[in-house]
Amino acid sequence: MAPDIAELNPDVIVGGPPCQPWSKAGPKVGDADLRARLTEAFGIIVAAAGPRYFVLENVPQIRGSVAFRRMKHMVRRAGYGLTEMVVNASEFGSAQSRDRFLCVGAVDEADGWFRDYMLETKSAQPMTVADILPDFGVELYRRDSHWVSTPDANHVVPQRGRGHRLKDADNRVLKKAGDSFKAYWRYPGGTSSAGIRRTDEPMPTIIKSSAGGPGQSYRPRKGDAIDLRLLPIPTLDELSQVAGFPRGWDWSVRDGRKKRAKAGCDGDEELSPIEMLANAVPPPLAAAIGRALNAHATKRIPVVARPDWQVPEAHVEWLARTRKVTDESLERQMAALREAKSYVRGHDLPDTKAEVAAFDKVAAIVHGALDERHRSTLRGALIDFAGWESYARSLPSEAEIRRAMRVRPYLRDCPEALRAELAAVEFDSEFHELPEERRAEWRQRVIALFEAGDPWPYSTSNEQPDLDYDREDDEDTSAPPLLMRRRARA
Repeated sequence: MAPDIAELNPDVIVGGPPCQPWSKAGPKVGDADLRARLTEAFGIIVAAAGPRYFVLENVPQIRGSVAFRRMKHMVRRAGYGLTEMVVNASEFGSAQSRDRFLCVGAVDEADGWFRDYMLETKSAQPMTVADILPDFGVELYRRDSHWVSTPDANHVVPQRGRGHRLKDADNRVLKKAGDSFKAYWRYPGGTSSAGIRRTDEPMPTIIKSSAGGPGQSYRPRKGDAIDLRLLPIPTLDELSQVAGFPRGWDWSVRDGRKKRAKAGCDGDEELSPIEMLANAVPPPLAAAIGRALNAHATKRIPVVARPDWQVPEAHVEWLARTRKVTDESLERQMAALREAKSYVRGHDLPDTKAEVAAFDKVAAIVHGALDERHRSTLRGALIDFAGWESYARSLPSEAEIRRAMRVRPYLRDCPEALRAELAAVEFDSEFHELPEERRAEWRQRVIALFEAGDPWPYSTSNEQPDLDYDREDDEDTSAPPLLMRRRARA
């Protein structure tokens, strides 16, 4: 199929390779399932056709598979920046709580580019069954230790499906319900799931058995808090509306047998409507993905509210010590750093080093009105912060510093940053193998380098400190280990 699709010159390729190898509802064969190879086929098709965008949708468990890793390798080599995220359909217009994994790619983009576009369309509150079907469900009231459908009488709803008994999960729902709530029946998806459901919450993921009831043979047992036959069962059309399909959606498939037989499919000759619904991506979620892609394609910058990012005080102190800048200049650099972070934070990259690599590809930079000088200033502030992060990771934690101060009281009189440097020295096992006079000399050298503004006096300086050792001492294995570590890093 790859050459045929490539000839179409698509702008977007959207697909969901078979999820059965990884789905929690299946046998979980994983990469050993032959259908897993179709995930790799997806990557081959994208790499061959070269669309501007692609969207892969699947279950979250696919992320740990070899097939998905191989697919990612192919599309990265083809020049795509990727966003990987798990979204819940109830936060994008569907009343179904259905987690879906998205891997979305764009040519020549930074990783994480799609996240803010998607979050921009996310609703403040999950959609509930009552939001879609306001008249669905029955009001239940607590009467002593039992539940009834009205304060004065019970109304028994005809049931269908397999047999069921009241479970611990059902009792937990009733226990937390207060004195009344509006409820319905949804056949549980697992042994630990409840069948009693509230209409003021999203419906659990729709599966093949979702339309089933407690069963014709069901009768409440002695001591049961509720007769499950009180609860209405959603019809196929109601389940469709909950998922996000229009009311009255026609699930019939013409010539289904012929199509599946012609395709050489094994198993059932055609899927049932409930199976098709269970396999479908909720339409409101699909629409949200489409709107997000369109926003990026039209070069619109997403607007996502998030807390202001605060510059760590230790970074400010580090810059003041190493750059010898004025307060005014330092404040300008902090403002540049905050602005640079506002552009890249939405990409959810692992650290500032990754943000620096992505900076010039970020949509807000590419599409914005920043001149090159301003962009360079922002990039420089980000680079400085990445350097400080690297420096900070080489130092002991606060707990380790407190432990070092108990045995080295003189550390308490040092500035915070110097205290961390000297504590790092104290925790170096090779350092303690040196004679005491060499250790004292090395401590003083670290202090001198620190006071001279060396950004990384403990371990990462690009220059070797001049310790005035003769060649024999310099080459001896008993030379200060920190000096040897400096050389290795240089």
